Amino acid sequence: AAVSPIFGIGIHRHDGVHITGPNTLFAGITLRPLEERGSVLYTIPALALLEGLYHVSVAVHNREDTQMYDYHDRAYTFRVSNDGVTRGERYGLLTLSGEWKHVIGEN
Repeated sequence: AAVSPIFGIGIHRHDGVHITGPNTLFAGITLRPLEERGSVLYTIPALALLEGLYHVSVAVHNREDTQMYDYHDRAYTFRVSNDGVTRGERYGLLTLSGEWKHVIGEN
């Protein structure tokens, strides 16, 4: 019997810290069984990561996570270079994209 696959990605910082690991199961998406070629896309509207080197893993497995159909463990890398875009945020994993505001006379 054909099974509905679960697609997922994992992002790790260069030192091994796990940043995120979304997948189609967590998102509540049920895919049809794989019977022909196609694509699964995951779109990130804004990258909040601070400067650094990151590794990406991709996987396809069954719902129970007992059978791995394809797995590329940290096989892909990308580098984030903030170049001042983060308004002074340098330490940690991500930017909150917050704004400072000074209000006089209010508590």
